Amino acid sequence: MAVKWIDNVNRKLDRCQVVQMSGRQALYLIASLPGKTAPDKRQQQRIPLGLKVDDVGSSEKVKKLAFRLEDQLEEGSFKWADWDKDKLRYSTNDDGSLTMDQFRSLAQEAFEIKAARGDYKQPDEYFKVKWQPLLNKLADYRGSVTNEWIQMFLNTQTQSNKQTHASVLSQIVEVKALKRFGLDQKEIQSMGRGYGKSDQKTVVIPSDEELLSAIDGVKVPHWHWMCAMLFVYGLRDREVADCHFGTHPSSNGNLLELDVRQSKTGRRVAYPLEGTEQWIKDLDLMNIKRPTNAKGQEYGYTKKLVQAAAQALTSNKKDGRGYHRRPKLNFKLYTFRHAYALRGDSLGYSIEDMASSMGHTVRMHEETYKQWLGDRQRRARGDRMMSRLSDGCNID
Repeated sequence: MAVKWIDNVNRKLDRCQVVQMSGRQALYLIASLPGKTAPDKRQQQRIPLGLKVDDVGSSEKVKKLAFRLEDQLEEGSFKWADWDKDKLRYSTNDDGSLTMDQFRSLAQEAFEIKAARGDYKQPDEYFKVKWQPLLNKLADYRGSVTNEWIQMFLNTQTQSNKQTHASVLSQIVEVKALKRFGLDQKEIQSMGRGYGKSDQKTVVIPSDEELLSAIDGVKVPHWHWMCAMLFVYGLRDREVADCHFGTHPSSNGNLLELDVRQSKTGRRVAYPLEGTEQWIKDLDLMNIKRPTNAKGQEYGYTKKLVQAAAQALTSNKKDGRGYHRRPKLNFKLYTFRHAYALRGDSLGYSIEDMASSMGHTVRMHEETYKQWLGDRQRRARGDRMMSRLSDGCNID
């Protein structure tokens, strides 16, 4: 007997289908997929989802997984590693990353494994001093757990806490073998060696004029368009792969708002800031040029896009002939996003509005971006405040 919600999902799919094996509750995805040992040969294959028809929430989980596979097949980004059985068990995010709730649950399991094998002389005391403070802090966060997020989180801690938290996080990743989720144990360990919150140097963000000049120097059309989108809308690098202009009711018919359909924190709408609307025209953003590979194929929302952008724009590594590349930009791509955050602050936007447009929590915005305000931003804010006082406050 056909299950109605499966039929409804399958009607929306072109490249794969959800199937329930005859006489069984188990659910699978079936599609024409590359061979595991011979990637050049494609054939109809099944992906077991580890879910049953009657499982609570199975319809939503399967729908999300089916759309993920559909997108990967359309983009040409399918990899068997993304469909690891354990990875499917834990991951429900569109980009294959762990949710914070899942990560905290795995952290508890990791500690129990280490305690059982005798890694700690006094496990209860060690958990109380080293692990519990970290887990308490993580309870305040939502969204995906990625190397990038861990770096941002650690940068908000004091130096001593930063080192301790990095050590515990790396242990969790090692014990639970979370490399398949893109979490790197050695990278996380190295994150604990930098400056903490109390001794972190203020990051200097170039002015908008300097950033516009840098964008002008990027001559490859699709990389120029990508840099401009990051600059105007404060996007993460890979978000340019699936973002679409839309009309906001209060924009007088101008296409200003941006529907960011794929993001590590879910779908959102991003906006240009006051006084920057002209940049959309000047930078020709409406003439969409998504980054493509040498064959003219779009990278899509994939890690390959991030790697290709870094190699083309910011890398100074040696090329095939042994020469150091001269980077097109002398700063990281995330600088455009940071500049957007500081621009919003200098214009007086609320933290809530900025966090919403940038796709992270208010707490993350406060702890990550507010600490990076340099002298230029503080002076601008002070000038605004003093100008408001000058007309009505005289000191004799």
